[in-house]
Amino acid sequence: EPATFALLGIGLAGMVGYGVRRRLQLR
Repeated sequence: EPATFALLGIGLAGMVGYGVRRRLQLR
């Protein structure tokens, strides 16, 4: 379903953003 796909995309984007934030903080 489109709704499930959208939720998956949001979760993936959140995980990527979280990783980027941690990398920026490590510097």
